[in-house]
Amino acid sequence: MADSAGLRTRSAAAKASATPNGKSKSTPKKRTVVQDDSDEDKANYTPKHSYLHVDLNDDQIMGGGKQQTLVKYTPGIVISEQGRETDKKLDEHSDWEFGGPWGVTAMMTLFPLLMYYLWICLWFYDGKLVVPNSLDDIWPFLQRMGAHVRDDAFPTKRAFAGYGGLMVFQFLLAVVMPGYMQEGLPVPSLGYKTLMYKCNALSSFYATLVTCAVLHVSGVYRLTTIIEHFGEYMTVSMVAGYAVSAATYFHAVATNTTHRMSGNFAYDFFMGAALNPRIGSVDLKMWAEVRIPCTAT
Repeated sequence: MADSAGLRTRSAAAKASATPNGKSKSTPKKRTVVQDDSDEDKANYTPKHSYLHVDLNDDQIMGGGKQQTLVKYTPGIVISEQGRETDKKLDEHSDWEFGGPWGVTAMMTLFPLLMYYLWICLWFYDGKLVVPNSLDDIWPFLQRMGAHVRDDAFPTKRAFAGYGGLMVFQFLLAVVMPGYMQEGLPVPSLGYKTLMYKCNALSSFYATLVTCAVLHVSGVYRLTTIIEHFGEYMTVSMVAGYAVSAATYFHAVATNTTHRMSGNFAYDFFMGAALNPRIGSVDLKMWAEVRIPCTAT
């Protein structure tokens, strides 16, 4: 069994001796060479897979029996020529997602406004969803909403220092905290190279809790500051999110490491130009999507 990317793993190799109905062959015929055997011998051949040695004569591997068309990059994983072609197609833009350019532009524009609206309703109106009183009140209503943002959610040095410190701290934890090193699957867009991931989110989480407790109790940085100035921190988090997205996008374009580009700036910016953006050993997607929003909260 091979997946859509043409990859064969140990678990699939272990099942290679099973018939299509899932029952094991009772009397497999052993042999040492596949080439030039009869059709009956080939039909009864039992593949001899192991983690370190993949039996290239197994016909269930695309291109089986043609070793020159296969390249083994990781023990137990084989990439066929057909798999390469499939990967190439998958790495190209084909369909619009999230409503296409108009849909992603609306999300990038309206979601921040929605966050401001919900914050205003919670902070100034006791959680009530406020609306204009009449058609004539629409413009004054928007002015009132804007005034709340201007007066209580404008980014400040305090918010930049606090949120920026959180970003740097979580990045450092991702580098230094102990964790299990996990090798990922071969990445087609990287020439089927594998990437290493340091799974230390749990130790980073506990380190974050201890650090927050020390800062709060010592009075260096009281956690109530975040609630008291939540609007400021929310604005800074939005600015930081767009800044990181822009940095990774333009870096990918400048270094020609883009992936599945459509040619539409808004859509490509939203979907991301780089597949595996990294700084050193830190995966920026994991850092931005898991470390900061989940581990830190």
